[in-house]
Amino acid sequence: MAVYCPYKAPVPSLRSEPLKHLCKDDVLGYCKDKNCSKHHIITLVDDDDDDDYVSIDHDSPGDISPKDKAIKHISPNGNAPEDTNSSKSNSFRYNSLNTLTCAPRLPAPQDRPFDEDGPGALAADGPRHDNDRERIADIQILPTVDEIISLRPPYIPRKDVTVHAEAPSRLLECHFRQLRHDSIETILDSCYDGLQKAIWPANPIYDHRQETMRGTHYSFLQEVRFESFMFHEFMGAIFRLSFECPRKLRGLSILSSSLLDKGKMCALLAVHDDTQEVNVLLFESFLRESTEAMKSTGSTTRAAVQLSPANKDDISAVRQAAYYAKGYVRARFFLVDLPGVLGAGFVDTLRRLKQFSISGEFPFSDSIAPRFESTETASHPPKYSLEPGFQFDLNCLRDPTKTSPHEDLLLTPGSSEILQRIKELTTLDDGQAVALYENLSRRIAFTQGPPGTGKTFLGVAEAEVILKSQPHEYRKPIVVVCMTNHALDDFVASLLKRNINKLVRVGSRSACDWIERYLLHTVSRRVKANSDERRDRFEARTQADTLSKLGLEWAEELSNEPSIRCLQAYLAKNHREIADQFEYLDRVSVREISYRLLTRSPAGYAFKYWITGGDLESIAALITDPLETSGEVPRKIDVDAHASVLKVLENFRTKMASASESSQRIWNLDLEGRDGLLREWLANVEDSSLCEAFAEIHRRHQLARARLQRHNHELDARSVLEQKIDIVALTATGCARNWEFLRMLEPHTFLMEEASELTEASTIASLVPSTQHLIKIGDPYQLRPHLSLRPLCKEYEERYRLDESLFERLMNTLPFSRLNTQRRAHPDLADLLRSGDYPYLIDHPSTLERPEVPGLAFRSYWVHHDVNEDVPDPSSAMAKSYSNGYEVRFISNTVKYLIERHGYRYNTITILTPYNGQVALFVRSLKKFCRVTLTNEDKEALVNTGMLEAAELDSKSAVSVELGALLRVTTIDNYQGEENDVVFFSPVRSNREGQVGFLKTQNRINVAISRARNGFFVVGNSKLLENVPQWAPVVSTFKHKSALSKGLPVQRCSKHGNGEDEEYVSKVADPDDFQYLWPCTENCGQKLPCGHLCQEFCHPDEMHTDGRILCKENCNILLPYVIESSIAATNVRANATNVPEKRDVLLVHSLVGRTFPVDTIVLVNVTVTRPVQRVDSPARRRVPTENAKLDKKLGLENLYSFDTEGAINGVKIKCKPTSEQLQCPDCGSSTEGSPRYALARQVLDGQDIIGRLYAKIGRRLGHLSDEVAKEGDRLFLNINELCSRIKPGPLAVRQNHEIITKRLAKFSEARNDVARTRDELAKPVEEAIVIFSHHMNNTDLFPKPILSMVLRYERMHYRCRYLIARFYSTVVSQLKKAATRDDYIDLLISVLSGNVQNLSKDIAKLEAFAVECQDKNLKRLEVEFIIAKTSFVIAARDLGMDTPVMTDDLKRASVLCSGYPNSAGCLRENLQDAQKFIMSGIAAISLEDKYKVTSRYLWEHLGKSDEGGPKYCKYGHIFFEKAFPKGCPECGIESRN
Repeated sequence: MAVYCPYKAPVPSLRSEPLKHLCKDDVLGYCKDKNCSKHHIITLVDDDDDDDYVSIDHDSPGDISPKDKAIKHISPNGNAPEDTNSSKSNSFRYNSLNTLTCAPRLPAPQDRPFDEDGPGALAADGPRHDNDRERIADIQILPTVDEIISLRPPYIPRKDVTVHAEAPSRLLECHFRQLRHDSIETILDSCYDGLQKAIWPANPIYDHRQETMRGTHYSFLQEVRFESFMFHEFMGAIFRLSFECPRKLRGLSILSSSLLDKGKMCALLAVHDDTQEVNVLLFESFLRESTEAMKSTGSTTRAAVQLSPANKDDISAVRQAAYYAKGYVRARFFLVDLPGVLGAGFVDTLRRLKQFSISGEFPFSDSIAPRFESTETASHPPKYSLEPGFQFDLNCLRDPTKTSPHEDLLLTPGSSEILQRIKELTTLDDGQAVALYENLSRRIAFTQGPPGTGKTFLGVAEAEVILKSQPHEYRKPIVVVCMTNHALDDFVASLLKRNINKLVRVGSRSACDWIERYLLHTVSRRVKANSDERRDRFEARTQADTLSKLGLEWAEELSNEPSIRCLQAYLAKNHREIADQFEYLDRVSVREISYRLLTRSPAGYAFKYWITGGDLESIAALITDPLETSGEVPRKIDVDAHASVLKVLENFRTKMASASESSQRIWNLDLEGRDGLLREWLANVEDSSLCEAFAEIHRRHQLARARLQRHNHELDARSVLEQKIDIVALTATGCARNWEFLRMLEPHTFLMEEASELTEASTIASLVPSTQHLIKIGDPYQLRPHLSLRPLCKEYEERYRLDESLFERLMNTLPFSRLNTQRRAHPDLADLLRSGDYPYLIDHPSTLERPEVPGLAFRSYWVHHDVNEDVPDPSSAMAKSYSNGYEVRFISNTVKYLIERHGYRYNTITILTPYNGQVALFVRSLKKFCRVTLTNEDKEALVNTGMLEAAELDSKSAVSVELGALLRVTTIDNYQGEENDVVFFSPVRSNREGQVGFLKTQNRINVAISRARNGFFVVGNSKLLENVPQWAPVVSTFKHKSALSKGLPVQRCSKHGNGEDEEYVSKVADPDDFQYLWPCTENCGQKLPCGHLCQEFCHPDEMHTDGRILCKENCNILLPYVIESSIAATNVRANATNVPEKRDVLLVHSLVGRTFPVDTIVLVNVTVTRPVQRVDSPARRRVPTENAKLDKKLGLENLYSFDTEGAINGVKIKCKPTSEQLQCPDCGSSTEGSPRYALARQVLDGQDIIGRLYAKIGRRLGHLSDEVAKEGDRLFLNINELCSRIKPGPLAVRQNHEIITKRLAKFSEARNDVARTRDELAKPVEEAIVIFSHHMNNTDLFPKPILSMVLRYERMHYRCRYLIARFYSTVVSQLKKAATRDDYIDLLISVLSGNVQNLSKDIAKLEAFAVECQDKNLKRLEVEFIIAKTSFVIAARDLGMDTPVMTDDLKRASVLCSGYPNSAGCLRENLQDAQKFIMSGIAAISLEDKYKVTSRYLWEHLGKSDEGGPKYCKYGHIFFEKAFPKGCPECGIESRN
């Protein structure tokens, strides 16, 4: 069988020029000197004599160093080493013997997973591959092709930190090699397996998800093709590739999946069958394009992705990709998506370790890796605290409730006398006080904090003390470091609570909106740059921007769009005068033109203008319309810069006027002549040099970006220091990425929270030379840092221990403090912690106040079972993990019982489990009755392994709950640092072999049993786990409390009875038995908010306040909330406390006047505000006898029910009041203003109010229908003439855009008015009418209304959507016929076509509206929606889209038209036209137009109200008899009132 070797890239063909021959300004992208005689072409630059390379100001500090300026040496496989400055690197000689065969990459043997034979040439068998070097400074961080196909185990040194002269270097090498291998093993394994599948596919590959023999999951994408070149202003070269999209991810599904997600790493596999070579290029995904976006290319199954090089400094990768894209090197291509591989997560850390290895030193190396046996220095005070007179000021921590005769609370490092006073006078407990004292007194300080002991509180206190103690003029910011963004945001929030608000948050991955004002870029803007900084940044930005413009032009050239750049060298040599014409613009001083406003260089615009037929006389229009070629709206143009551009172009035109006739000749050619001349020029250009030039431009651009980044860091650092910022907060990864910025700040103190989750390598890479004080707070007994490779884990192999944090390692040699008072869990739950690693833990008194768990008889309980774990099909995705269906059923049913019977909120419950397979089962089980939330890590793991589809995670559950009130299901590894009221734990493992897997890890056990505050429950096989030493104490604790058995003791009622009352306690042993539990049959008897007693069976009191329990009395007072109106309505007078007089308010569920009396009801545009303070309403006072007589005369017994004292206790409307009941029968005085008789007027006027409001929204709809009709006609007026004004060429893009948008402007306003009125008027009015009618509960007096106005607004809204889609389609049809069609017209066609691609969603919506009309007996409106659906279906068919069959819809519409002639029958002609269109396939051009004519009468009369109020048909439809004398316009039936 054939073997494949690593690909050897061809030697660059672009000629190399000495720097002295090259214009140094042209390296920046422009030349200042118009008489410059040096080369202005892209060439490789020799390494010799390059001290001035890429230098704008030779005297300015911080220019790019010579070693960064050199062209990287090409290794045998074509990849460029990252550091070629060392002599050893340059002298490395290696001839690859590695070949790719069909031999599998087997799992490493457990006894010897790695090679310890030495690196590189020191190995007995020689180097393993071309990246196997002795010095880590010479190793590329990302793997090479030779490294990928090598099957020899890598060299991984043991972690053996002993006193040695080279201990720091040894430690750095150990961390670098271990961390690098852990980070790239996924790349090695996936790419090796992918190459084998590409060359020797055993079977057809139908599923993109693959798994290697080592268990690595990845995605394998086939039929990859290069589509085009691109160039990004930040990332440089970008390659756009297409691939055959997996069937499940077609349409828009790929955008919601994790496949090729932005920032994730992927690999391009290239198979050279003719030479039997393989190549691997590593990229980062920048942007995905769905199959919908690719339809313009004629494909419905291909998707695309834009990729940038993973190593931006590797120009060899750019060059090779360019060769592949142009077809200069033939190969078959495949993409390997590497889930979970983020270069940002490890590259910066490894790069910093390499830098440290060159000097062999790093901060605190004398204590972390001591060279000599000497006195321990870690326990010494920090250097800054040894300044004369320095003391730590602890007064900010004083407990205000405690007084002391002593003076200030000051701590001198090394003085222990104050420790007792700290315990007595501060808010710290004893453990925190000791930890504070020791952490401030040691230069390297460690504090172990068990779960719930206040680690964050301690960290904030220490930060506050250090800040208060520093002299203000010499204050240095404290750097706060956390492992995750979530933990960092929590720490920042805690700092803000202590009024430490002068802080900066570095990084933009926060999920909190309030963090925006503290982000670095926000804070930095508060300080203005000085003149030198502005100049340096301007020049650096101009350099980067100009190079990005050049890169874009080269990208266009390589994408078969000719540009001036590829011809520059040829024209300069053979047609000097022509070259000068275009180069003239590039020689303009950068201070005369703002390059940032352009998407290409001025010469590029001129050339583009020339090849598209532009005239020399109108060349001034070149920059007047600097649109991007994509057709995006341009950015705002600076007026002064714009005027300068026009001046320059005018000078150019003047210069051309005096040029020779041969120079002007090219502008006199017609378009055909120009095309011929262009082809002649291009024939003389060497193709491969274009790829070389593109790679060189990318390299120069990245150097320019690095220089700009350095200037930005300098300004950011000065801004932080000048503003006296106290805290700089960032993640550990952010520290390595922003190390130069931190170095410029010269901080003295680093405070790291949850430090046990940080690898030692991350800690070392975070520290800067100025660090004098390192405080680490965490718990090594909880989760260690997460690794990809088990052999590097401490629990697996003691020799390597990569997941052993610096904290854990030095705990055995250095002193540390320990927190001992927990404030999280109830003492019964904390006993589980005390049984293991935390016997010293004591409970804070506040933990005794933790509430019980209603519905369960115990706070903590272990439900034992002996049901074996699941045995899935070996070929299924579930075989990759473990699951236990019994535990899922039991816990799911328990959760359902607690939620439905005992009122639990979803977000108060968490389900923990060790395995992803169990998480998948829980998701499928719980979604039947609630919604669950998963961490991003769990989601990605489930989708990548195929245990769940992305659609299952995105789909809605049976019961929709409030956002944020979701039940949490997660693995243990993703729940550290979090907590909840009730936690259920599912250990999963249950088997006869006694296998428990990584359940025996003590750290995971500690996390699992420490997350609950009020209740912790385990459902698992206790007999299996009690044989595991780590679990035995936990099981024993449950047994000691008699809290372990087969079955869960549930308490049917927590109010009546107790845990020993057998009547109220049952033991559920089977998951299905929860449905047979009888609820408590006692009456609740608690008082509702309305004042009545609850008549339901016993339930939690919370159900009263959140509206889940309604009053069974004839009561309309349920929730005392005021809803404010933003639209003025009828007069309202309110007399209650906290409610301003003369304010428009609506009492929800309150019509009697108990909360406060009102005269009428406001039913428009309402928003909930605050509870109204309850008052003693006159309606609740004892009623005198004479008042009772008046009640009888006024007929109040027909409106209210009374108690024995004559006080109103509910609404009981028996008949409609009369106007006579609104005045006293004896004296004739009006009862208006009396709270006791307010309901009578409300009931009497209620229907009139409803009629007026309903008529108002009807009149508004009529007005809007006129606007839509008028603007719709204008939309299609002279549309052929409009299309003729659309011109080809790049300079017409903006004009074309304006032509389209101006025509749409008025109609879009009308459409927006329809949507806005629907949402802000129609919907609130209908909702309020429903509420009012609900409380007027006598259906004979107040019919239940069936409202249609919102649906009518929806019909009008979709009429607008159809007209816009039809407009786009008409324009597209005309443009496709245009004789002057070019790429820019095609781009416009693509954009307009994309706006009508969502017709399928519109069709589905219209179908849903028709079903709703059917449910509400809205016969006419149902036919209207069917007609609208027909129009959309025909439009979709014209675009080649799949559409539903309309036969059944049209048949039903026909039946409705026949059965209801006075309503639906009015649309008979429209329906007949729809049937013709469907049968013939003719576009529905006139269907909506005829609908407009047919519906005009309806729209005009909907708002014409009657004095007698609205009428109701038998279905409850509201209408006005005067406007519709034939009956209800919706169903044609006469009214019944």
